[in-house]
Amino acid sequence: MANNKKKISIILAVVLIIVAVGTALVFFITNEHKKSKTAETIMSVSVNPSVQLVLNKKGKVIDARATNEDGDKLLVKVDFTGLTADEAAELFVKTSTEAGFIDVSSTEGTKVTINLIGNKEDYSKIQNKIKTKVNTYFDENGIVAGVVTKVDDNIKTALDNISATVENFDDKTKAELIEIYANHVEKTKGVVYSQQEALYSKYESLKEIFENDSFDQLIFSTLKATITTIKASIQVQSEEMASKLEPVFEIAKVETYEELQKALDKARKHLDGIVMDETIKTGIDKILTGAQKTLEDMKEKYETAKSKFEEDFKKAIDNAITKSNEYRETIKADVEKMFTEGTNKLNERKTYYEANKAEVQQKIAQFRQTLSNT
Repeated sequence: MANNKKKISIILAVVLIIVAVGTALVFFITNEHKKSKTAETIMSVSVNPSVQLVLNKKGKVIDARATNEDGDKLLVKVDFTGLTADEAAELFVKTSTEAGFIDVSSTEGTKVTINLIGNKEDYSKIQNKIKTKVNTYFDENGIVAGVVTKVDDNIKTALDNISATVENFDDKTKAELIEIYANHVEKTKGVVYSQQEALYSKYESLKEIFENDSFDQLIFSTLKATITTIKASIQVQSEEMASKLEPVFEIAKVETYEELQKALDKARKHLDGIVMDETIKTGIDKILTGAQKTLEDMKEKYETAKSKFEEDFKKAIDNAITKSNEYRETIKADVEKMFTEGTNKLNERKTYYEANKAEVQQKIAQFRQTLSNT
């Protein structure tokens, strides 16, 4: 009997260990998957081709977009997906050189600029790795060039430039803004730079239609008139109470469905703890009831307008992608020719470098010193 109990205890212990290990493994896999999908850094790389790379929490590139026409030419040949920041930077300068964008025979020097916008507390290690990888490539090929890296917090500028969403950016955290940007890059994946301006112009016109259709002034005018009348009545009874209730009256100033929802929530929260007589309370209840009714009336209108906006913008993206694919086909031959000619020049430079190492290394050192002083 004792042996049976001992066997059962051992079996239970083994089962518990298996369950614990299985749970930990599922958590680990889920967490790693989330890290691989969540954007953390936007890296802009520029010399003449310019591209923006989106990196996830594991520090790997998950998306890329060109920010000029030369960047499009580079992306015809290059895939940065899965690379770390330093690997992507090295591949960028390598292919930019092979494509002839970097003048390998220049004695004045070429500066590569890399900006990092992200949610990491410290980018110094990544910056050092980028500098090492990029400058080593130039050193090995005898090219007078260097890289400058900096950390930039101005993610809102990037979002304003691309008009990425109908959402308001002001109340978003940096991490949320980066995710919005990354989602936009994913959504417009495959759209070349030359099509982006037309796409964003279409976006703005659709956004204007959305904003006009999603908020009905006729529905809202009745509530606004009610609030104005009740506010005037309360002011007659008590200026002090009217002042205390100002956040409730702010409901009359909103101009979108989302603002109305926020204003109503804010008003209800503000009223907690405020003591008022029955007459004033009746007036405030009338405002809140009216605001809630207005909100409900407008909700369907807002959702319909938003759905139409998203559907029309998706069509605009699909159209831009089709035109982009056609454009890429037309430039493929030219890009191949660029890489052939650029690679030939690079090989000539390597030969020159082998014969003039000391002279070239001195010029590289002088140029890097100039960069460090800027």
